[in-house]
Amino acid sequence: MGNTTTKYKDNKGKLNIENILNVCRYINKEEDYIQMMMVNKKYKEIHKKMKYNPFSIKSKKIFPKLTNQFLYSRNDNKIKGVHHILVEVISYSTYMKEIDDDNYCCNIKYEEEDKEEYGEKIENECNWIGRYYDREIREIRIEEHIKQCVDECFNGYTSLTKIELTPHLYKLPFKCFNNCKSLIKINIEYVTYIGDN
Repeated sequence: MGNTTTKYKDNKGKLNIENILNVCRYINKEEDYIQMMMVNKKYKEIHKKMKYNPFSIKSKKIFPKLTNQFLYSRNDNKIKGVHHILVEVISYSTYMKEIDDDNYCCNIKYEEEDKEEYGEKIENECNWIGRYYDREIREIRIEEHIKQCVDECFNGYTSLTKIELTPHLYKLPFKCFNNCKSLIKINIEYVTYIGDN
């Protein structure tokens, strides 16, 4: 097989453009993005490769190749000629009122108010669940398309004895099952994060 230690010796500790593009996903301020581009000559070209914005923007000036604009708030300025992806969590009712072909919403939650207007069944577009269930419910099976719960989602559901989580629900938020006195056992085999209880 030979000596493989020298193969990567020259690049040890260095980030190539692809690595930096991945790092850019986690930058949430324009100033930090600009400072990163100033680190060396190679990084100055990053803005020519970015096709989306990792933070709110007002124009394509900093991302000239923008094809997908992420809107971190419904108040963000929409840039013409690109696809818009709303990141902010909105209720299903809001989604139904504001839906248009120009926007894609990636965080839609189903809440009690939605249940009153749209019925018991959690719509497939929803991937978040709010405080939706009747407090006296004894058993819950969370739908496959649900990937997130709001804080204190089942707090105070004293009659709840059984809950079946979807394999796509990786995080249990703050006080998710607080005061669920009848809930004895829960399968959390797919859960990778549990908030404070």
